[in-house]
Amino acid sequence: MLLDILDTFDVSKFRIRKQDPNEYSPVVVRPRSSTETKKHSRKTRDSIPQRVLLTLGEVPKWYDINPFILTGYRHQTNSLLGCLASWTYVHNESGNIYSHLIPAVAAIFGHRLLYNYLRAEYANLRDKDWTIISLQLWAALACMSTSTMYHTMICHSPKVKHNCLMYDYVGIIAVMLGNFISGIYFGFYCEPRLRLTYWILVTTMSLATGVVMLNRRFHGPKWRRFRMNCFLLTGFFASAPMVHGTIRWGREFVRKTGVRYYLLEVLLILVGCFFYERRLPERLFPGRFDIWWHSHTIWHLFVVGAVAMHLVGTLTAFDYDYHHRSVCYA
Repeated sequence: MLLDILDTFDVSKFRIRKQDPNEYSPVVVRPRSSTETKKHSRKTRDSIPQRVLLTLGEVPKWYDINPFILTGYRHQTNSLLGCLASWTYVHNESGNIYSHLIPAVAAIFGHRLLYNYLRAEYANLRDKDWTIISLQLWAALACMSTSTMYHTMICHSPKVKHNCLMYDYVGIIAVMLGNFISGIYFGFYCEPRLRLTYWILVTTMSLATGVVMLNRRFHGPKWRRFRMNCFLLTGFFASAPMVHGTIRWGREFVRKTGVRYYLLEVLLILVGCFFYERRLPERLFPGRFDIWWHSHTIWHLFVVGAVAMHLVGTLTAFDYDYHHRSVCYA
């Protein structure tokens, strides 16, 4: 029966469909147009079960991969909703996403709570003082938000991944500037000219670092250490005001202006950089830390700790200035 059908009809224009367990009959189908072909391809791509994760050898070359993380990679989604849906299941970016998403949400609610607390505890809170503290919080929020966006959208497409990486770099520069500006403001509360000089210095350094980071020439694994060193160099130059203040005013400056917390902040950043740059612990145990507690997540947690330490240092300096240096702007 089947051979008779094939002899009678042009199989290039017909498709065989089973109608009866014992009988086949030809069904005429027209060729798909180019538009229908694209829709069919998109439907087929979207039907891939996104929770089926990939191994290192299966991911596209443009993915931001770690050679010591062997599994847990997401499929390319080409979809914003597909990327956001990955928040609902576990993969090797889950730790990177939630380690900054949760602090970002906390910063949003904490901003108002901190304002209410300062207004209650410091009756004469100056608007300019709160503006500086608020700036630091919003800068931290920018950093955490852009980082969350980048790690969420890595699996979208090459172009979107690259654009989100640029936003991530901008967020890092933002939190650096926010921390530098607030630390200098309260550390040199009664020295406006010196404060302005240091502001110009650290802003110039931060923007120069940003220009380097946004240059495509310095992207990719080859320049990974160079990018990290640029951030560290900017932080090194930005520590000049802290050293200057310590030399000029001694232990009193260290104790009253939050320098101890700033030093702890620097320590956290350096330790986090060590884990990030050396890709520990996954380098020692490839495959064991594919999902949780690999180097990038550890780096994120140290960054959150550093931001928190800087905020404590800022509030310590603010408290001292409020009670002992208020005459400067009376």
